[in-house]
Amino acid sequence: MHAAVEEVRSLLASACAGSSPENFPIEGERQVVIANIDRADALPAVGRALAALIGTGWTAFAAEWFDGPSDVILRIADRQNFGTFQWLAPPRRCQPRDWDIQTVLQAADCMTDADVDDQLEALERERSYFWRDQVGVEIRLQLASTEQRYGKAPRVSDIPPDARRTPASLDRWLLDWELRHGPPEVGKEFPEWQLGIGHGVSVVALPWARAEVVLAADLIHGAPAVLAVALLERWHRRYGTRVVSHCGAGVALESERLPTTVDEAHSIARAIDLIANDLLGGATRTKRDARTPTA
Repeated sequence: MHAAVEEVRSLLASACAGSSPENFPIEGERQVVIANIDRADALPAVGRALAALIGTGWTAFAAEWFDGPSDVILRIADRQNFGTFQWLAPPRRCQPRDWDIQTVLQAADCMTDADVDDQLEALERERSYFWRDQVGVEIRLQLASTEQRYGKAPRVSDIPPDARRTPASLDRWLLDWELRHGPPEVGKEFPEWQLGIGHGVSVVALPWARAEVVLAADLIHGAPAVLAVALLERWHRRYGTRVVSHCGAGVALESERLPTTVDEAHSIARAIDLIANDLLGGATRTKRDARTPTA
């Protein structure tokens, strides 16, 4: 079933009380429906909209704008064609014919967990290419971060050769050291979910059942769209993760469940670091901070 625009406008009006949703063309006969809302109601409104749109073939997320809701329409329209600029392509059997929203979703469906892991490993190898020249500086930076948070840190000479091989091996060794030495002396307060500093917020309904993951993937700089969508879908299956907002420069995710082991949490943080290192800068100081659910 794919609901008509008029029905979606009615559903969105009910989910976003006090708003007057409007629809705007973005591609051929496709349209988006936008309802302006209070910033404080953004997350609850997205939840209500998603529940209302179940079975309609539409999805919803919160979007921030500066000059007006037209900002949102332009961002969506700009992402109708992703281009083939990514250096890392999906497996041949999963190559989309075109790089529009629907074909990227179909290509991501073709990706197995093994495919996702293989491409993350390829990104890890790329990241490690210049590691030998940077390892000394990186070790000192990471030890300084640990000492700031724990009041102590291992010595450089304590780090074994195997832990110095790659960025991931060093990070995991330091994570294990921190877990053995108890909670940090300096607590890390993680911010509540919120949008950025735009002038307004809207709930946007899109005529694709999972289109929000593609919009999010396009904001994750440096990662192929198909890989990023497949990774978000993996987290959705395992943890109930969903995209709840984007503001043109960032993505907010919400999960129903947390990882239950250190290995799981490490895997998630490693993937975020590989495809969206800049996302770690706001809510976390190091990749190890992203693993607090299991620490």
